Amino acid sequence: MDPRVSKAGKPRFSLVPVDALNLVIAVLEFGAAKHAEYDWLNYDSRTYFDAAMRHLMAWQGGQHKDPESGITHIAHAATNLLFMIALGERFQNERRRPSDG
Repeated sequence: MDPRVSKAGKPRFSLVPVDALNLVIAVLEFGAAKHAEYDWLNYDSRTYFDAAMRHLMAWQGGQHKDPESGITHIAHAATNLLFMIALGERFQNERRRPSDG
């Protein structure tokens, strides 16, 4: 069997870079302490698009870590993109894209 093929359609979690995932978890824990657990479900994708872009622009401007959390801007941006993916999957028929102004 080809080792690149998942067995019986099971997800291959071993492909996820654990160090990056740990940073995303740190962002989630920071957010849960600052706001509330699962509070991210109360906002639409535009909110997370804007937040991801702010973190990416800060990173592009040379700031490695978010000054409030001490966690990398890239991890914050990745978390916001994950929220966008999750919202897109959960609310496919609703208007939740940045272009839907």
